[in-house]
Amino acid sequence: MLHWAISSFSFYPLYMNFSYKQIWIIAYPILISLLMEHMINVTDTAFLGHVGEVELGASALAGVLYMAIYMLGFGFSIGVQILIARRNGEQKYSEIGGVFIQGAFFLLALATVMFFLCDFITTRILGRLISSDQVYTAAASYLEWRRYGLFFSFIAILFRAFYIGITETRTLTLNSIVMVLSNYYFQLHSDIRKIRFPGFRYCRCSNRFFTGGVGIVTVLCGIHLAESG
Repeated sequence: MLHWAISSFSFYPLYMNFSYKQIWIIAYPILISLLMEHMINVTDTAFLGHVGEVELGASALAGVLYMAIYMLGFGFSIGVQILIARRNGEQKYSEIGGVFIQGAFFLLALATVMFFLCDFITTRILGRLISSDQVYTAAASYLEWRRYGLFFSFIAILFRAFYIGITETRTLTLNSIVMVLSNYYFQLHSDIRKIRFPGFRYCRCSNRFFTGGVGIVTVLCGIHLAESG
């Protein structure tokens, strides 16, 4: 088995001739986008730390559960990415749109299911993990508003899979930079004391709505520019 696997690699140079530079050109925008996503979390934590310790702890605990839900959609997007990359390599470009649409339908359906399951997660899981009533109330309020971002997040990771699959990863860099700057701007200019919606007390949650919307607009602009070019 090992001999077969090693010998199969010997055929690759006959069909593919990629240099390290070409691989780096495709890979570095992905690295930048992942780094920028962590920068968003850093700015969120920094600004939310000025709100209060209870709110900061609540967002961290509820954020772990939200990330677990997010990874369900992310795992499916990897499968979509593989199919898109295969169709792109086979030069069957007309079939890429079908894969993308089917992925969008599934991810939206999954987001809808998880949206309603968040109530069960809040009462059954958060209630057992958090002993403090104040932190539990804050975490439940955070998750109540953050779950609306599932629809934006799942569509965003679908676009990410699309751009990686067609090797147009430069758009991811532009998208991540715009999201970090817009997140910082909304964090900086949000006056939490003047906003009456209770869930919007957690600036990290509310600004993710705006940031996610800006990110989707950015990738749509990237598609338009790619078609124009």
